[in-house]
Amino acid sequence: MSQARRRRFLIASGALLVAPLAHAQQAGKVRRVGMLVTSLPKGGARYVEATKAGLRERGWIEGKNLVIDLRHAGGKTDRFPELAAEIVAAKPDVIFATTYLAVLAVTDQTDAIPVVFAAISDPVKTGLVKKLSRPGGQLTGVALGAVPLAGKRIEILKDALPQLARVAVLYDSARQGEAGLTELREAAAHLGVALIEVGAGSGEEIEQAFAQIRIRKAEALLVPGSIRFVVQKHRIIALAQRHRLPAIYEFLDWVDEGGLIAYGPDYETGFRRAAYHIDRILRGTPAGDLPIEEAMRYELVVNLKTARALGVTISQTVLLRADRVIE
Repeated sequence: MSQARRRRFLIASGALLVAPLAHAQQAGKVRRVGMLVTSLPKGGARYVEATKAGLRERGWIEGKNLVIDLRHAGGKTDRFPELAAEIVAAKPDVIFATTYLAVLAVTDQTDAIPVVFAAISDPVKTGLVKKLSRPGGQLTGVALGAVPLAGKRIEILKDALPQLARVAVLYDSARQGEAGLTELREAAAHLGVALIEVGAGSGEEIEQAFAQIRIRKAEALLVPGSIRFVVQKHRIIALAQRHRLPAIYEFLDWVDEGGLIAYGPDYETGFRRAAYHIDRILRGTPAGDLPIEEAMRYELVVNLKTARALGVTISQTVLLRADRVIE
């Protein structure tokens, strides 16, 4: 073997030895991750497990080199401040706060602990960070379902029901913001559809909103993503069915529970990808240096059982585009 080839071989061999050694050293130190989620039943547990699976893929094994402090609000978002305080008191290396309200609860408690999120529609428009490419500060994660998707949902409704002329948007009056409504107005105007804007937050307000939607003669409904609406999911789906309103949602699992149409990101994949950000922070990268990623995979799901119950016919155009059709 020539001297040059021998040198290259030794360098390569050294690299192979150093990498496992570095990993072993990292694995030898127990790190702590706090997790603050809205709820665990059904989707919540699935998403948490997706994040844990992503961490295992990167060498972080719960009970071996990783401790996870998991807190869930049981769907009661007003518990977030209390739970965030408990997590911060445990002094984790990083906190995984999945939603907008959870992130706010954590950042109200500390500005020193890195925070990763996985279910925020648009962290720039909501004011959490200044830009996706270099968020700065303590926040990073995966953005799911940016505002422009709301306009896409109006387009899908129009394609599904070609004669559609009046669409109501049930928006979260506490956090939707003028920016999100502006996008919707522009999309509706482009499609020649009148947009009926009705805001709500609590369960009682949602009931009142549907009464207004009926009075204003909406022919279909769009429900943008909101953590407040997630905890009212069954009420919203039932009200849409009671008022015989064809509705489109952001969260795919709503269609499995009786919603008509959903178009949105694959949340399970997004939560699994958030493990990448947690891993990088645990290995020393500042959260603010990690670009916020955007969901790359979106799905269209249609429930034909609900369509029949509502007495509507979904166009073949949309059925052929659907990733999944519930018969």
